Amino acid sequence: MFPPHVSGHRGLAPPSAYPVAVRYLGTVGMVALALGLRAWIAPPEAGIPFLTFFPMTALVAILFGFGPGMLAAVLSSGLAGVLYLPPILGKDSFALWSNGVFLGNAVLVCWAVDAMHRYRAPFETALGEA
Repeated sequence: MFPPHVSGHRGLAPPSAYPVAVRYLGTVGMVALALGLRAWIAPPEAGIPFLTFFPMTALVAILFGFGPGMLAAVLSSGLAGVLYLPPILGKDSFALWSNGVFLGNAVLVCWAVDAMHRYRAPFETALGEA
């Protein structure tokens, strides 16, 4: 059949491999990096407020897990709401709607990534024992 896996490459480290402080400080750093990148790409008037925040939230969830991914989603949603969207209070419901959609999508992405990490764990344990 197929030859056994002998490369020794284990792939991406699971989120639990990082200390908690590294996971959460890394999350804050990546949110700041996304904010800087977003400011560099286009001015606030350009629209598309979640341009860099959504991919960063997915990357944080992949690297650091569900909790940090959700922290990244909440931080970036707040930053985008304050800096790139019109005021939420008032007659403009678009800002509130887009923030809700962003947070809903972020929850789904973080949940899916967490499920993939949990699905992968038994196989990595089995490969480590072989």
